[in-house]
Amino acid sequence: MTVDTEEGSDTTYNFVGLPYGHSYALIGTVEFQVGEDPIKLYKIRNPWGSDNTYTGDFNDNDPFWTEYPELAEQANFTKANDGIFFIDHIDFMEVFETFTITVIEPTWKQNYHEIINDSG
Repeated sequence: MTVDTEEGSDTTYNFVGLPYGHSYALIGTVEFQVGEDPIKLYKIRNPWGSDNTYTGDFNDNDPFWTEYPELAEQANFTKANDGIFFIDHIDFMEVFETFTITVIEPTWKQNYHEIINDSG
C-alpha cells in the first residue's frame, strides 16, 4: 500500500515536514493504550531511504519513545536515519491525500510469461 501527500512541489513541506507530491510505503500499524487514551500509529517508509524529514509527533526524536520503552519495543521502533517513521491517525488522515492498494495475483506472472512465449 502506498500513501501520497497532497500534490505540489517536492521542495515545499507540509506542517509535519513531509514534501508535497511524494509517495510513501505504508509498512505497518500499531495500536497502544496509554492511560485511557488509545494511540493508533502508522509505520511509513520514505522510498528515498535515508531522508528523514518527518517532524510530527512520534518522530525519531520524540520523547515518547524513551518515556515508553515497552511501546517502542512493541512497535519495533529504531532511531535511525532510515526513512522509516511513525505518524498518528489524526495527522495521517490530514497529511496523506491518496491511498493505493496493489494486488498481485500469483497467476499474473505465469500468464505474462505465457503471453510473451506465445507471441514469439
